[in-house]
Amino acid sequence: MIMGESIPQEVTYASYIILADIIVGIIVSIIMYDLNGDWSAGVGLIVAVVGIWVYLELKKMNPQAWQLGIILNLVGMALYLLGDFFVGLSGALLCLISVIYLYSPNVKQHFQ
Repeated sequence: MIMGESIPQEVTYASYIILADIIVGIIVSIIMYDLNGDWSAGVGLIVAVVGIWVYLELKKMNPQAWQLGIILNLVGMALYLLGDFFVGLSGALLCLISVIYLYSPNVKQHFQ
């Protein structure tokens, strides 16, 4: 991205979806670890913290952040599905929405 150039609206929305993933991931990780002492909650927390970098770099339109955002959402989806069914299903759905939105042509074009 060139200095002075504005961030496309699609990229802004993608970064907000990633931010929602991060917030939900941190909250769910803390709650699930507190309730179950589950190892996947710790991994989920690490994934959410790495997601902060993805969020910040998406705003800079870094193609590596776009790729890592997809990978982290797929990992997050797997971790959610390993946990509690209802929490896991809603978290996995958020991750799926993120992947679909990141792969949409209007967003993907800004990272190629």
